[in-house]
Order: sequence, then C-alpha cells, then structure tokens
Amino acid sequence: MRGSGPLRLRPLGVTAAMGSAARSAGNTWGWIPERLDGLDSFGGCATAVVEVLWRTPNALLIAGIVLSAWAAALASRQFTPRWPSLSQVLRGLSGGVLLGWGAMTGLGCTVGNVLSGTMAGALSGWVFGAVTLAAVWAGIRLGWAR
Repeated sequence: MRGSGPLRLRPLGVTAAMGSAARSAGNTWGWIPERLDGLDSFGGCATAVVEVLWRTPNALLIAGIVLSAWAAALASRQFTPRWPSLSQVLRGLSGGVLLGWGAMTGLGCTVGNVLSGTMAGALSGWVFGAVTLAAVWAGIRLGWAR
C-alpha cells in the first residue's frame, strides 16, 4: 500500500475492489481471459487483478462497511437471521447481477456516482441521485421492495 496515498483523496472505488476480486477469482478458475477489452480502459471501475486484494484501501473500506452494518444491525436488537425463500434468492441474485452490470457500465456504483459526483459538483451525480431515488420510489410503490 506504500505510495497509494490516503483513501480520501481518490474516489471510494468499492466497485473496482469488488470487480478486482471477481476478476481474480475468474482468472484463477480460468473463466475469463487475461484482458477484457473495453473494461480494462475504464477509469472509474478499472478491475485490475490484484495479488493481495485484502490489503488494499478499497478492500479495507468494504470490510469496514460490512462490519459496521452488521454491528448496527446487532445494536438495533432487530437482527434475526433466517433462511431466504427460493424467490428471495432469485430476486437477490438477479438484482445483484443487474447492479453489478449497471455499476460497471455506468463507471461506478451509487457511492461513486452520487457521493463522489455531487461532492465534485458534477451534474451527473445529481441526475444519477434523482433517478436512483425515483427508481427506489417506483419499486416500493410497485411492491418490488419487500
């Protein structure tokens, strides 16, 4: 991590870290080629294969987000683990695939587009945030978010 600089001076890069983990696994298992034309040149979500991913600032950030969300769930005393139904598993997997595809083609996830974009004063961040809120509202109204 030497020379990488503080995390706060760069975009958060959650999508890039998760994409790097997926690419590393895909390369290890021989599922994907070494080079992915098109994706390798994206600036925001470059998914380079990383030797020791868990020691990168982005991986530590993701671990911190997951652990703090778990701690908040425990602190609320409303955390009750249960097995999902088949429809919940399919909905979660399809939603995850769509979110991953959208994050890669949109050059970042909601964190990168909304938070980093609006902090930088980019109109695209505000538009992305408004469209995301409208999509969430529509999903709740249509009963998709249960």
